[in-house]
Amino acid sequence: MEDMFVTEPDACGRGWSSRERGIRSGGPRLAAIHYKMVVLDEAHYVKNYKAQRTENAKLLLTGGKLSEEIKMPGAAYRLLLTGTPILSRPQALIAPLGMIGRLHDLGGFWPFAKRYCRAQQTPWGWA
Repeated sequence: MEDMFVTEPDACGRGWSSRERGIRSGGPRLAAIHYKMVVLDEAHYVKNYKAQRTENAKLLLTGGKLSEEIKMPGAAYRLLLTGTPILSRPQALIAPLGMIGRLHDLGGFWPFAKRYCRAQQTPWGWA
């Protein structure tokens, strides 16, 4: 088990996705190593929870399935660093809070969205 892995979101996005093969190509190498702590620098780039780079960074930090054969273990300790203010709107905090395992402290995704992002259900869906 390695102690620490330091990376940034762009490194998580480059070369991890391979639509042709259906697996993330950089992941098998990382999945073989169990890190106690993962440090993600430039964390302000992972504010869109639907973006591919955010999903890849979350996979590295929290673990999950890369493919049917490969599972990322996740890290016991996760740290996000940024020197740039991240809060242009509360929705930008959903992905980072989820990555460090603190979104549940604020009620989870929907309670957070309803309270801080003023999410409302309309006839056309949530807005």
